[in-house]
Amino acid sequence: MKKQIAILTTILPLVIACAPERDFGEESSKNFPPVISAHVPESYLVDEELTIDASGSLDADGTIVHYFARFGDGSPEVESHDGIFMHTYKNTGKFTISIEVIDDLEEAAERRYEISILSVKPPDCNDEAIKCRPGRECREDGYCYTTD
Repeated sequence: MKKQIAILTTILPLVIACAPERDFGEESSKNFPPVISAHVPESYLVDEELTIDASGSLDADGTIVHYFARFGDGSPEVESHDGIFMHTYKNTGKFTISIEVIDDLEEAAERRYEISILSVKPPDCNDEAIKCRPGRECREDGYCYTTD
């Protein structure tokens, strides 16, 4: 035991002396951008109200204070204070949904999602014969959603 303590008392100062210096003041003042996590279906039905949930987005060094969504169909940008968005597409086609979040120190993050708006509802993924693509999960409404 005395030999182990002697080795530690000899090695420990060397380890400390060789450790890189870190300036915690500068690094701790850095503002990291928020991380967006949203549930967006890969397809949805025209004239049916769609709900997008981005409330799972996080900011490691603060709080998210603004959520914005653009639906890619010419409708105006929408702001949400809780990360939940509702939208109804009036036309079929492929659209890009853009979600943006801003934290309390005004750092922003943006993520885009592709969605196909259909005139006929796709098969219900809750049916055991229908499976979502990898990286998607089946929700209670029968649509496959992103899982990020």
